[in-house]
Amino acid sequence: MDATAPLRRCARLAVAVLRWTWRGFGMYGMAVTGVQPSSANPAAPDRRPTAAGDPPPAGRPLAGPPPGHPERLLPGVPLDPVELGLWRQLS
Repeated sequence: MDATAPLRRCARLAVAVLRWTWRGFGMYGMAVTGVQPSSANPAAPDRRPTAAGDPPPAGRPLAGPPPGHPERLLPGVPLDPVELGLWRQLS
């Protein structure tokens, strides 16, 4: 028997355990947030965050939260006084 065989088996076991753990955390995240990661949907657009103040990438207009986001825009509902104040501070 090769002296490194037990080390190779331990390494394979460690990789398998880490892969299983990583997938478990991914499933937990999907269950908690309800959003699938982009790796689960290869056709999903790239939604990496940009630095504050960076302009949005060309060709992607700002149209509200991305699909699956818990917040929704209601175009027929006017802003309340707190939201109006926040809007004034941002502009």
